[in-house]
Amino acid sequence: MSHQLRQISKIGTATDNKQLWYYFLYNNQTLYQVTNANNTITIGGLQPCTTYEFVGLAVDYGINVSNPEQFVTFTTLSNNNCDALPPSVPLNLVSSNIGTNSLQLQWDASTDNIGVTGYKVYQDNIEIADVNTNSASVNNLSPTTTYNFEVLAYDAAGNTSAKSNTHQATTLSHCAQTLQLEVTAGSNPEYLQWAIKDANYNFVAFSPYGQFATQTPGTTVTYAINTSYLPDGDYNFVFLDFGSNGTSYTLKDGNAILASGNMVAFGNVHQICIRQSQGLQLDQIKPTTVLDLSASNVTQTSVDLDWSVATDANGIFSQLILVNGNIRTNIWNASTNTSTIPNLLPNTSYDFNIVTWDVGGNISAISNTVTVTTAGNGQATRAMIDNIANRETLLEDVTFVLFPNPSSSYFKIKSVETKHKTTEIIVRNLEGKWIKSFGAQQNKYFIEDLTDGLYLIEIKSNNKSIYKKLIKRGH
Repeated sequence: MSHQLRQISKIGTATDNKQLWYYFLYNNQTLYQVTNANNTITIGGLQPCTTYEFVGLAVDYGINVSNPEQFVTFTTLSNNNCDALPPSVPLNLVSSNIGTNSLQLQWDASTDNIGVTGYKVYQDNIEIADVNTNSASVNNLSPTTTYNFEVLAYDAAGNTSAKSNTHQATTLSHCAQTLQLEVTAGSNPEYLQWAIKDANYNFVAFSPYGQFATQTPGTTVTYAINTSYLPDGDYNFVFLDFGSNGTSYTLKDGNAILASGNMVAFGNVHQICIRQSQGLQLDQIKPTTVLDLSASNVTQTSVDLDWSVATDANGIFSQLILVNGNIRTNIWNASTNTSTIPNLLPNTSYDFNIVTWDVGGNISAISNTVTVTTAGNGQATRAMIDNIANRETLLEDVTFVLFPNPSSSYFKIKSVETKHKTTEIIVRNLEGKWIKSFGAQQNKYFIEDLTDGLYLIEIKSNNKSIYKKLIKRGH
Protein backbone atom coordinates (compact mmCIF):
# COMPACT_ATOMS: atom_id res chain seq x y z
CA MET A 1 0.00 0.00 0.00
CA SER A 2 1.26 3.52 -0.73
CA HIS A 3 0.32 6.94 0.55
CA GLN A 4 1.01 10.19 -1.31
CA LEU A 5 1.96 13.34 0.63
CA ARG A 6 2.54 16.93 -0.42
CA GLN A 7 4.77 17.24 2.59
CA ILE A 8 6.71 20.29 1.62
CA SER A 9 3.53 22.30 1.17
CA LYS A 10 2.94 21.69 4.85
CA ILE A 11 6.27 23.05 5.94
CA GLY A 12 6.71 25.52 3.15
CA THR A 13 9.62 25.92 0.80
CA ALA A 14 12.79 26.06 2.80
CA THR A 15 15.39 28.84 2.22
CA ASP A 16 19.08 28.92 2.95
CA ASN A 17 21.97 31.38 2.59
CA LYS A 18 23.47 28.77 0.34
CA GLN A 19 21.77 26.57 -2.19
CA LEU A 20 19.52 23.81 -0.78
CA TRP A 21 20.60 20.27 -1.56
CA TYR A 22 17.61 17.95 -0.81
CA TYR A 23 14.36 17.65 1.05
CA PHE A 24 13.79 14.59 3.30
CA LEU A 25 10.91 13.01 5.19
CA TYR A 26 11.69 11.17 8.42
CA ASN A 27 9.61 8.56 10.21
CA ASN A 28 10.60 6.12 12.93
CA GLN A 29 14.29 6.10 12.02
CA THR A 30 13.54 5.77 8.29
CA LEU A 31 14.66 8.62 6.03
CA TYR A 32 12.91 9.19 2.68
CA GLN A 33 14.55 11.50 0.08
CA VAL A 34 12.35 13.79 -2.04
CA THR A 35 13.79 13.74 -5.54
CA ASN A 36 11.23 15.47 -7.78
CA ALA A 37 10.80 19.13 -8.49
CA ASN A 38 7.28 19.25 -7.05
CA ASN A 39 8.48 18.40 -3.58
CA THR A 40 6.21 15.29 -3.42
CA ILE A 41 6.91 11.66 -2.54
CA THR A 42 5.02 8.35 -2.71
CA ILE A 43 5.86 6.02 0.20
CA GLY A 44 5.20 2.29 -0.18
CA GLY A 45 5.37 -0.64 2.19
CA LEU A 46 2.95 0.79 4.72
CA GLN A 47 0.52 -1.38 6.72
CA PRO A 48 -3.26 -0.98 6.43
CA CYS A 49 -5.18 0.54 9.33
CA THR A 50 -1.94 1.96 10.82
CA THR A 51 -1.14 5.48 12.05
CA TYR A 52 2.12 7.10 10.91
CA GLU A 53 3.84 10.41 11.76
CA PHE A 54 6.30 12.14 9.39
CA VAL A 55 8.47 15.25 9.70
CA GLY A 56 9.96 17.26 6.82
CA LEU A 57 13.66 18.20 6.80
CA ALA A 58 15.79 20.32 4.43
CA VAL A 59 19.53 19.87 3.88
CA ASP A 60 21.91 22.33 2.17
CA TYR A 61 25.20 21.69 0.49
CA GLY A 62 26.92 22.42 3.72
CA ILE A 63 25.12 19.36 5.20
CA ASN A 64 23.20 21.65 7.48
CA VAL A 65 19.81 20.20 8.50
CA SER A 66 16.75 22.30 9.24
CA ASN A 67 14.94 21.98 12.57
CA PRO A 68 12.11 19.36 12.67
CA GLU A 69 9.36 21.86 13.26
CA GLN A 70 6.40 20.63 11.21
CA PHE A 71 4.81 17.17 11.44
CA VAL A 72 2.04 15.37 9.58
CA THR A 73 0.04 12.39 10.98
CA PHE A 74 -2.23 10.06 9.00
CA THR A 75 -3.79 6.58 9.18
CA THR A 76 -3.68 4.28 6.21
CA LEU A 77 -6.98 2.88 4.93
CA SER A 78 -8.35 -0.59 4.09
CA ASN A 79 -11.39 -1.88 2.22
CA ASN A 80 -12.85 -3.12 5.53
CA ASN A 81 -12.74 0.09 7.52
CA CYS A 82 -9.81 -1.14 9.62
CA ASP A 83 -11.77 -3.96 11.32
CA ALA A 84 -9.38 -5.93 13.53
CA LEU A 85 -11.91 -7.53 15.91
CA PRO A 86 -12.92 -11.21 15.41
CA PRO A 87 -16.50 -12.43 15.75
CA SER A 88 -17.61 -14.10 18.98
CA VAL A 89 -17.23 -17.86 19.35
CA PRO A 90 -20.22 -19.91 18.10
CA LEU A 91 -21.84 -21.58 21.13
CA ASN A 92 -24.05 -24.62 21.81
CA LEU A 93 -23.18 -26.68 18.74
CA VAL A 94 -25.64 -29.61 18.58
CA SER A 95 -26.87 -32.16 16.06
CA SER A 96 -30.33 -33.34 15.01
CA ASN A 97 -32.03 -35.49 12.36
CA ILE A 98 -29.29 -38.10 12.67
CA GLY A 99 -29.56 -40.81 10.04
CA THR A 100 -27.36 -43.58 8.74
CA ASN A 101 -25.42 -41.30 6.36
CA SER A 102 -26.30 -37.71 7.33
CA LEU A 103 -27.16 -35.29 10.12
CA GLN A 104 -27.99 -31.64 10.74
CA LEU A 105 -25.83 -29.24 12.81
CA GLN A 106 -27.09 -26.09 14.55
CA TRP A 107 -25.39 -23.51 16.79
CA ASP A 108 -25.98 -20.09 18.34
CA ALA A 109 -25.20 -17.26 15.91
CA SER A 110 -22.00 -15.28 16.52
CA THR A 111 -21.80 -11.48 16.79
CA ASP A 112 -19.25 -9.06 15.33
CA ASN A 113 -18.59 -5.29 15.57
CA ILE A 114 -19.16 -4.98 11.81
CA GLY A 115 -20.99 -8.18 10.90
CA VAL A 116 -20.49 -11.95 10.61
CA THR A 117 -19.83 -13.07 7.03
CA GLY A 118 -20.01 -16.86 7.46
CA TYR A 119 -19.08 -20.01 9.33
CA LYS A 120 -16.61 -22.79 8.60
CA VAL A 121 -17.68 -26.30 9.67
CA TYR A 122 -15.09 -28.91 10.64
CA GLN A 123 -15.51 -32.68 10.79
CA ASP A 124 -12.70 -34.46 12.64
CA ASN A 125 -10.52 -31.31 12.20
CA ILE A 126 -11.11 -31.14 8.43
CA GLU A 127 -13.13 -28.24 6.95
CA ILE A 128 -16.18 -29.68 5.19
CA ALA A 129 -18.48 -26.66 4.70
CA ASP A 130 -18.59 -22.86 4.52
CA VAL A 131 -22.09 -21.49 5.21
CA ASN A 132 -23.63 -18.08 5.88
CA THR A 133 -26.26 -19.27 8.37
CA ASN A 134 -25.99 -20.91 11.80
CA SER A 135 -26.85 -24.41 10.53
CA ALA A 136 -25.38 -26.94 8.14
CA SER A 137 -26.31 -30.29 6.61
CA VAL A 138 -23.61 -32.97 6.75
CA ASN A 139 -23.80 -35.83 4.25
CA ASN A 140 -21.74 -38.79 3.01
CA LEU A 141 -21.27 -40.23 6.49
CA SER A 142 -20.86 -43.91 7.33
CA PRO A 143 -23.41 -45.84 9.40
CA THR A 144 -22.70 -46.54 13.08
CA THR A 145 -19.74 -44.14 13.13
CA THR A 146 -18.85 -41.44 15.66
CA TYR A 147 -17.73 -38.03 14.36
CA ASN A 148 -16.43 -34.85 16.05
CA PHE A 149 -17.71 -31.50 14.78
CA GLU A 150 -16.59 -27.88 15.36
CA VAL A 151 -17.57 -24.48 13.93
CA LEU A 152 -15.83 -21.08 13.72
CA ALA A 153 -17.13 -17.68 12.57
CA TYR A 154 -15.37 -15.17 10.30
CA ASP A 155 -16.02 -11.59 9.15
CA ALA A 156 -15.37 -9.65 5.92
CA ALA A 157 -11.96 -8.49 7.15
CA GLY A 158 -10.82 -12.09 7.47
CA ASN A 159 -10.91 -12.14 11.26
CA THR A 160 -11.86 -15.58 12.64
CA SER A 161 -13.22 -16.61 16.00
CA ALA A 162 -11.95 -19.48 18.08
CA LYS A 163 -13.63 -22.81 17.38
CA SER A 164 -16.89 -23.75 19.07
CA ASN A 165 -17.35 -26.58 21.52
CA THR A 166 -16.57 -30.00 20.05
CA HIS A 167 -19.81 -31.89 19.43
CA GLN A 168 -19.73 -35.67 19.05
CA ALA A 169 -22.44 -37.47 17.08
CA THR A 170 -22.90 -41.11 16.07
CA THR A 171 -24.79 -42.08 12.93
CA LEU A 172 -27.48 -44.73 13.01
CA SER A 173 -26.97 -48.30 11.97
CA HIS A 174 -27.99 -49.51 8.55
CA CYS A 175 -30.83 -52.02 8.86
CA ALA A 176 -29.94 -55.17 6.99
CA GLN A 177 -32.22 -57.23 4.78
CA THR A 178 -29.42 -59.72 4.17
CA LEU A 179 -26.22 -60.41 6.06
CA GLN A 180 -22.77 -61.38 4.81
CA LEU A 181 -19.50 -61.79 6.72
CA GLU A 182 -16.34 -61.10 4.70
CA VAL A 183 -13.32 -62.62 6.45
CA THR A 184 -9.63 -62.16 5.63
CA ALA A 185 -8.10 -65.04 7.54
CA GLY A 186 -5.09 -64.72 9.77
CA SER A 187 -3.40 -67.76 11.21
CA ASN A 188 -5.56 -70.51 12.72
CA PRO A 189 -8.89 -69.38 11.20
CA GLU A 190 -10.44 -72.63 12.48
CA TYR A 191 -10.63 -71.05 15.93
CA LEU A 192 -12.99 -68.27 14.77
CA GLN A 193 -16.70 -68.44 15.54
CA TRP A 194 -19.54 -65.92 15.53
CA ALA A 195 -22.98 -65.70 17.09
CA ILE A 196 -26.05 -63.45 16.96
CA LYS A 197 -27.81 -62.51 20.21
CA ASP A 198 -31.29 -61.04 20.41
CA ALA A 199 -32.49 -58.11 22.53
CA ASN A 200 -32.81 -60.50 25.48
CA TYR A 201 -29.11 -61.43 25.04
CA ASN A 202 -29.98 -64.99 24.06
CA PHE A 203 -28.18 -66.67 21.18
CA VAL A 204 -30.40 -66.97 18.10
CA ALA A 205 -27.79 -67.86 15.48
CA PHE A 206 -24.39 -69.48 15.55
CA SER A 207 -21.64 -70.15 13.00
CA PRO A 208 -21.68 -73.70 11.63
CA TYR A 209 -19.08 -75.91 13.26
CA GLY A 210 -15.75 -75.59 11.43
CA GLN A 211 -17.03 -72.89 9.07
CA PHE A 212 -13.59 -71.28 8.72
CA ALA A 213 -11.47 -74.41 9.13
CA THR A 214 -10.71 -74.80 5.42
CA GLN A 215 -10.00 -71.12 4.70
CA THR A 216 -6.36 -70.50 3.80
CA PRO A 217 -4.60 -67.82 5.90
CA GLY A 218 -4.32 -64.56 3.96
CA THR A 219 -7.31 -65.25 1.70
CA THR A 220 -10.62 -63.35 1.76
CA VAL A 221 -13.90 -65.26 1.68
CA THR A 222 -17.47 -63.95 2.01
CA TYR A 223 -19.93 -66.11 3.94
CA ALA A 224 -23.70 -65.64 3.64
CA ILE A 225 -25.55 -65.68 6.99
CA ASN A 226 -29.15 -66.86 6.92
CA THR A 227 -31.35 -64.34 8.77
CA SER A 228 -34.63 -65.12 7.00
CA TYR A 229 -36.05 -66.89 10.06
CA LEU A 230 -35.25 -64.02 12.43
CA PRO A 231 -38.02 -61.53 13.21
CA ASP A 232 -37.44 -57.84 12.53
CA GLY A 233 -35.49 -56.49 15.46
CA ASP A 234 -32.22 -55.26 16.89
CA TYR A 235 -29.46 -57.78 17.52
CA ASN A 236 -25.86 -58.08 18.68
CA PHE A 237 -23.32 -59.73 16.40
CA VAL A 238 -20.65 -61.32 18.61
CA PHE A 239 -17.29 -62.89 17.78
CA LEU A 240 -16.24 -65.95 19.79
CA ASP A 241 -12.58 -66.10 18.81
CA PHE A 242 -10.30 -68.63 20.46
CA GLY A 243 -7.03 -67.61 18.83
CA SER A 244 -7.39 -67.02 15.08
CA ASN A 245 -4.57 -64.42 15.26
CA GLY A 246 -4.79 -61.51 12.83
CA THR A 247 -8.14 -62.14 11.21
CA SER A 248 -9.93 -59.02 9.85
CA TYR A 249 -13.57 -58.82 8.91
CA THR A 250 -16.37 -56.79 7.30
CA LEU A 251 -20.04 -57.35 8.13
CA LYS A 252 -22.21 -56.27 5.19
CA ASP A 253 -25.68 -56.07 3.72
CA GLY A 254 -24.85 -56.22 0.04
CA ASN A 255 -22.62 -53.19 -0.57
CA ALA A 256 -23.59 -51.49 2.70
CA ILE A 257 -20.96 -51.93 5.41
CA LEU A 258 -22.50 -52.56 8.83
CA ALA A 259 -19.31 -53.07 10.82
CA SER A 260 -15.65 -53.88 10.26
CA GLY A 261 -12.45 -54.48 12.16
CA ASN A 262 -8.75 -55.04 11.53
CA MET A 263 -8.43 -57.64 14.26
CA VAL A 264 -11.02 -60.07 15.60
CA ALA A 265 -11.00 -60.32 19.38
CA PHE A 266 -13.03 -62.56 21.64
CA GLY A 267 -16.22 -60.78 22.63
CA ASN A 268 -16.19 -58.16 19.84
CA VAL A 269 -19.80 -56.94 19.68
CA HIS A 270 -21.55 -54.95 16.94
CA GLN A 271 -25.14 -53.79 17.26
CA ILE A 272 -27.10 -54.47 14.08
CA CYS A 273 -30.72 -54.37 13.07
CA ILE A 274 -32.44 -56.77 10.72
CA ARG A 275 -35.49 -55.71 8.73
CA GLN A 276 -37.22 -57.74 6.08
CA SER A 277 -38.86 -54.53 4.78
CA GLN A 278 -37.12 -51.31 3.78
CA GLY A 279 -37.34 -47.96 5.48
CA LEU A 280 -37.03 -48.86 9.16
CA GLN A 281 -34.05 -47.72 11.21
CA LEU A 282 -32.32 -48.99 14.30
CA ASP A 283 -34.15 -48.09 17.50
CA GLN A 284 -31.65 -46.30 19.77
CA ILE A 285 -34.08 -44.41 22.00
CA LYS A 286 -34.57 -45.66 25.54
CA PRO A 287 -38.00 -46.03 27.14
CA THR A 288 -39.06 -43.39 29.65
CA THR A 289 -38.05 -43.87 33.28
CA VAL A 290 -40.50 -45.02 35.95
CA LEU A 291 -40.52 -42.35 38.66
CA ASP A 292 -43.38 -43.39 40.94
CA LEU A 293 -42.56 -46.94 42.07
CA SER A 294 -44.22 -47.55 45.46
CA ALA A 295 -44.74 -50.43 47.93
CA SER A 296 -47.71 -51.64 49.98
CA ASN A 297 -49.02 -54.71 51.88
CA VAL A 298 -45.65 -55.49 53.43
CA THR A 299 -45.61 -58.86 55.24
CA GLN A 300 -42.90 -61.04 56.73
CA THR A 301 -42.11 -62.60 53.36
CA SER A 302 -43.67 -60.49 50.61
CA VAL A 303 -44.43 -57.00 49.36
CA ASP A 304 -46.70 -55.51 46.67
CA LEU A 305 -45.23 -53.04 44.18
CA ASP A 306 -47.06 -50.71 41.80
CA TRP A 307 -45.99 -48.05 39.31
CA SER A 308 -46.98 -46.16 36.17
CA VAL A 309 -45.84 -48.08 33.11
CA ALA A 310 -43.06 -46.49 31.04
CA THR A 311 -43.67 -45.48 27.42
CA ASP A 312 -41.66 -46.14 24.26
CA ALA A 313 -42.19 -45.14 20.64
CA ASN A 314 -41.71 -48.69 19.32
CA GLY A 315 -43.16 -50.71 22.19
CA ILE A 316 -42.21 -52.21 25.55
CA PHE A 317 -40.57 -55.65 25.46
CA SER A 318 -40.44 -56.42 29.19
CA GLN A 319 -40.20 -54.86 32.65
CA LEU A 320 -37.48 -55.97 35.06
CA ILE A 321 -37.94 -55.67 38.83
CA LEU A 322 -34.67 -55.29 40.74
CA VAL A 323 -34.18 -56.33 44.36
CA ASN A 324 -31.08 -54.82 45.94
CA GLY A 325 -29.86 -53.98 42.44
CA ASN A 326 -30.28 -57.48 41.03
CA ILE A 327 -32.91 -58.83 38.63
CA ARG A 328 -35.70 -60.64 40.50
CA THR A 329 -38.72 -60.72 38.18
CA ASN A 330 -39.20 -60.27 34.42
CA ILE A 331 -42.71 -59.06 33.50
CA TRP A 332 -43.57 -59.75 29.85
CA ASN A 333 -46.92 -57.95 29.82
CA ALA A 334 -46.14 -54.37 28.79
CA SER A 335 -49.28 -52.99 30.48
CA THR A 336 -48.77 -54.65 33.89
CA ASN A 337 -48.16 -52.10 36.63
CA THR A 338 -48.30 -54.25 39.80
CA SER A 339 -46.30 -57.18 41.11
CA THR A 340 -46.10 -59.18 44.33
CA ILE A 341 -42.55 -60.09 45.35
CA PRO A 342 -42.58 -63.32 47.43
CA ASN A 343 -39.94 -65.33 49.32
CA LEU A 344 -38.45 -62.42 51.26
CA LEU A 345 -36.80 -62.81 54.67
CA PRO A 346 -38.58 -61.44 57.78
CA ASN A 347 -37.29 -58.29 59.42
CA THR A 348 -35.01 -57.56 56.46
CA SER A 349 -34.47 -54.35 54.50
CA TYR A 350 -34.78 -54.48 50.70
CA ASP A 351 -34.32 -51.87 47.95
CA PHE A 352 -36.66 -52.17 44.97
CA ASN A 353 -36.33 -50.64 41.49
CA ILE A 354 -37.76 -51.25 38.04
CA VAL A 355 -36.23 -50.82 34.57
CA THR A 356 -37.98 -51.14 31.22
CA TRP A 357 -36.73 -52.93 28.13
CA ASP A 358 -38.05 -51.95 24.69
CA VAL A 359 -38.33 -54.05 21.55
CA GLY A 360 -35.12 -52.50 20.23
CA GLY A 361 -33.08 -53.79 23.17
CA ASN A 362 -32.75 -50.38 24.83
CA ILE A 363 -33.01 -50.31 28.63
CA SER A 364 -34.40 -47.32 30.50
CA ALA A 365 -32.72 -45.59 33.39
CA ILE A 366 -33.36 -47.14 36.82
CA SER A 367 -36.53 -45.97 38.54
CA ASN A 368 -36.77 -44.31 41.92
CA THR A 369 -35.74 -46.57 44.81
CA VAL A 370 -38.30 -47.92 47.28
CA THR A 371 -36.83 -49.24 50.53
CA VAL A 372 -38.95 -51.72 52.49
CA THR A 373 -38.31 -53.65 55.73
CA THR A 374 -40.31 -56.84 56.01
CA ALA A 375 -42.32 -57.49 59.16
CA GLY A 376 -41.75 -59.83 62.13
CA ASN A 377 -38.96 -62.13 63.19
CA GLY A 378 -40.33 -65.46 61.92
CA GLN A 379 -38.48 -67.83 59.65
CA ALA A 380 -39.23 -68.04 55.94
CA THR A 381 -38.60 -70.85 53.46
CA ARG A 382 -36.27 -69.72 50.71
CA ALA A 383 -36.17 -71.05 47.18
CA MET A 384 -32.99 -72.82 46.10
CA ILE A 385 -32.00 -69.73 44.19
CA ASP A 386 -32.84 -67.02 46.68
CA ASN A 387 -32.20 -64.30 44.10
CA ILE A 388 -31.77 -64.87 40.39
CA ALA A 389 -29.27 -62.01 40.25
CA ASN A 390 -26.78 -63.98 42.36
CA ARG A 391 -26.33 -66.08 39.21
CA GLU A 392 -26.26 -63.18 36.74
CA THR A 393 -22.49 -63.39 36.30
CA LEU A 394 -22.98 -66.90 34.88
CA LEU A 395 -25.80 -65.97 32.52
CA GLU A 396 -23.39 -64.51 29.94
CA ASP A 397 -21.04 -67.52 30.02
CA VAL A 398 -20.42 -68.57 26.40
CA THR A 399 -19.25 -72.12 27.17
CA PHE A 400 -22.64 -73.38 25.98
CA VAL A 401 -25.11 -72.02 23.43
CA LEU A 402 -28.86 -72.60 23.91
CA PHE A 403 -31.07 -72.46 20.81
CA PRO A 404 -33.66 -71.87 19.42
CA ASN A 405 -34.65 -69.16 21.85
CA PRO A 406 -37.55 -68.28 22.12
CA SER A 407 -38.88 -71.81 21.60
CA SER A 408 -42.31 -73.41 21.50
CA SER A 409 -41.46 -77.11 21.81
CA TYR A 410 -37.78 -77.91 22.43
CA PHE A 411 -34.30 -76.49 22.76
CA LYS A 412 -30.79 -77.74 22.01
CA ILE A 413 -27.54 -77.09 23.81
CA LYS A 414 -24.25 -76.80 21.97
CA SER A 415 -20.79 -76.64 23.54
CA VAL A 416 -18.26 -74.32 21.90
CA GLU A 417 -15.50 -76.71 22.94
CA THR A 418 -15.66 -80.50 22.82
CA LYS A 419 -14.08 -80.86 26.27
CA HIS A 420 -17.23 -79.46 27.89
CA LYS A 421 -19.82 -82.18 28.48
CA THR A 422 -23.18 -81.75 30.15
CA THR A 423 -24.08 -84.05 33.05
CA GLU A 424 -27.60 -82.80 33.76
CA ILE A 425 -30.02 -80.16 32.47
CA ILE A 426 -32.51 -78.65 34.96
CA VAL A 427 -35.38 -76.29 34.13
CA ARG A 428 -36.19 -73.85 36.96
CA ASN A 429 -38.53 -70.89 37.37
CA LEU A 430 -37.16 -67.42 38.13
CA GLU A 431 -37.17 -68.16 41.87
CA GLY A 432 -35.00 -71.23 41.33
CA LYS A 433 -37.72 -73.78 41.93
CA TRP A 434 -37.19 -77.11 40.12
CA ILE A 435 -39.60 -77.69 37.23
CA LYS A 436 -38.13 -80.68 35.39
CA SER A 437 -34.80 -82.36 34.60
CA PHE A 438 -33.13 -83.99 31.60
CA GLY A 439 -30.30 -86.48 31.31
CA ALA A 440 -26.99 -85.53 29.79
CA GLN A 441 -26.14 -85.15 26.10
CA GLN A 442 -29.61 -85.35 24.60
CA ASN A 443 -30.20 -84.16 21.06
CA LYS A 444 -33.35 -82.21 21.99
CA TYR A 445 -34.85 -81.13 25.31
CA PHE A 446 -38.63 -80.99 24.95
CA ILE A 447 -40.59 -78.27 26.79
CA GLU A 448 -44.02 -78.48 25.19
CA ASP A 449 -45.52 -79.13 28.64
CA LEU A 450 -44.26 -75.81 30.05
CA THR A 451 -46.48 -72.75 30.23
CA ASP A 452 -45.36 -69.66 28.33
CA GLY A 453 -42.86 -67.49 30.20
CA LEU A 454 -39.21 -67.02 31.17
CA TYR A 455 -37.20 -69.92 32.67
CA LEU A 456 -33.70 -70.57 33.94
CA ILE A 457 -31.91 -73.50 32.33
CA GLU A 458 -29.24 -74.90 34.64
CA ILE A 459 -26.49 -76.67 32.67
CA LYS A 460 -24.31 -78.84 34.88
CA SER A 461 -20.83 -79.44 33.48
CA ASN A 462 -17.39 -80.03 34.97
CA ASN A 463 -18.65 -79.70 38.54
CA LYS A 464 -20.22 -76.30 38.03
CA SER A 465 -23.52 -74.87 36.87
CA ILE A 466 -24.03 -72.49 33.96
CA TYR A 467 -27.36 -70.67 33.76
CA LYS A 468 -29.15 -69.62 30.56
CA LYS A 469 -32.43 -67.77 30.13
CA LEU A 470 -35.06 -69.49 27.97
CA ILE A 471 -38.24 -67.91 26.63
CA LYS A 472 -41.07 -70.43 26.21
CA ARG A 473 -43.71 -69.22 23.79
CA GLY A 474 -46.63 -71.02 22.21
CA HIS A 475 -47.03 -71.62 18.46
